[in-house]
Amino acid sequence: MLQGKVVVFSDSQSVIHLCKNLIYHERTKHVDVKYHYVRDQVANGTVIIKKVPIEDNPADIRMKIVTAAKFNHCLDLLLVRVG
Repeated sequence: MLQGKVVVFSDSQSVIHLCKNLIYHERTKHVDVKYHYVRDQVANGTVIIKKVPIEDNPADIRMKIVTAAKFNHCLDLLLVRVG
């Protein structure tokens, strides 16, 4: 059993809005029912969704093609020191 809350960071305002807004949207009808679990967890306070600025998102290092400067910035965000 989890103790405390889980904080999930996202750089997508759309994702944050969909997770927090429990109202059905016509554009989300393709979302499988099993993915509504996140909405339920946000509604009961177990999961907190927070905005992370796109320039400070350390996940970019694994998700996108990045410049050397952005790569080094992501390493700094992850507290990784190279040689």
